[in-house]
Amino acid sequence: MKLPATAWILSLAVVLSVPGVGSAQPAVVDGDLADLIGFAQASHADPPSDVSDVLVSGWDFVHVYVYYYPKMDTLFLGLDLADSSAAPGCPGDADGDRNPSGRTRLDVPEDQFGVGLDEAYLFSIDTDVNGSFDDFVDLLVLYRGNRLTLMRGDGSAVPPSVTGRIALGTRGALVDPGLPNQNRSTSDIELAVRNYSHVDLAACEFSLSVFAGSLVDALKEDILDTPLFFTYPEEVEFRTEVFGSDGGFFDGTCWNVPAGTALGIRATITNTGPNTLAPIWINFHLPSGVQYLEGSVDGAVRGRVVPMGDGTLVRFLRPGFDRSLDPGERELMTFIVRVDEFPTDPLVIRGYAEGVLESDGVSCIFSCIGVICVTEEQGGG
Repeated sequence: MKLPATAWILSLAVVLSVPGVGSAQPAVVDGDLADLIGFAQASHADPPSDVSDVLVSGWDFVHVYVYYYPKMDTLFLGLDLADSSAAPGCPGDADGDRNPSGRTRLDVPEDQFGVGLDEAYLFSIDTDVNGSFDDFVDLLVLYRGNRLTLMRGDGSAVPPSVTGRIALGTRGALVDPGLPNQNRSTSDIELAVRNYSHVDLAACEFSLSVFAGSLVDALKEDILDTPLFFTYPEEVEFRTEVFGSDGGFFDGTCWNVPAGTALGIRATITNTGPNTLAPIWINFHLPSGVQYLEGSVDGAVRGRVVPMGDGTLVRFLRPGFDRSLDPGERELMTFIVRVDEFPTDPLVIRGYAEGVLESDGVSCIFSCIGVICVTEEQGGG
């Protein structure tokens, strides 16, 4: 079996070490793709029978789904396994008998417990879309050895804030302890990456490849024939810029400042869709160590300030009587924050716009996320 280069290195290390635009709610990671398919902002079909012409292996997938939810900064991924006429494919099942922990076919030498050390589902994300999935800025989401692991493309650790959750199938009958949800009679894999922008500072665009297979089952493995290219479908365009005390705007992707520095943030919000949004909110999640300077906002009205476990959510409302944003209309606002300390490095400030459709007063439209990255300048005041 030939794995992608990164996956082969990781496998050796393991052995040696033993929808719709702007949906208003997140998907539920329960191993049932029904809601994710409805929310998906991008999807990619993959041919069946890539693994075998005579059996439906749990490595043979036929569809990949992607959904990014800016409000929770969560990336959802779904993998639909191929089904037979008699039964669905089962995650981790090499020989098509719906048992991911043993084999019944003599022509398949091994089917390890659950998804064993020599078996894997790997989602590789090329965050800078340069054609390589092995760079430090990239993200690997690996389920192997019955364990979910998140790491950068070069194998190094992701920030502790970046966490994952996975469900291999739904709960129910035909229980097998080798599967997280223990139901053999299902064919969907769902996972979520929380605080995705902490590893991908340009979360609105990336490419995705998928690998499913085994080192020991003598079958082919399934690799997405061509990468899936994801671009967040915006009806509200959101752009952020950072300026210093001299009024000059910063260049680059991450700014190096000493603790105690005041930074200006300018946000530009444009309604690029066909619907009036009333009202329009501009939301900024300030991490611990970053404080909003009260009274500093210009071009907006400060709304609620909501304490969160990892910082504060500051909501701004567009000024004016109706606070709406018509198609093609643009709003510009600025405010100031102070970087008091660096409990993590880098600090990630994320912002997004949220508009309510005037036509029904209920449905929300979200922009993609805007990320501001700040690192600590050593020796500063």
